[in-house]
Amino acid sequence: MESTRILLEAHEIPTHWYNIAADLPTPPAPPLLPDGSPARPEQLGAIFPPTIIEQEMSSPVIEWTRPCRGV
Repeated sequence: MESTRILLEAHEIPTHWYNIAADLPTPPAPPLLPDGSPARPEQLGAIFPPTIIEQEMSSPVIEWTRPCRGV
């Protein structure tokens, strides 16, 4: 499989992340536990870092932090 790499100039690097969930006609289904019940944010912490949980359960626009943009 061929991979593609996109190189951006410093001024082209995004500074914000947009969560499209706010613009969907219906909200996406919540993550489910093995028993089929919806997972609470604290339960997701067992497999996801806090920043990912915050992104998924937050407002539509989140500013990227400096350390994130520097990666």
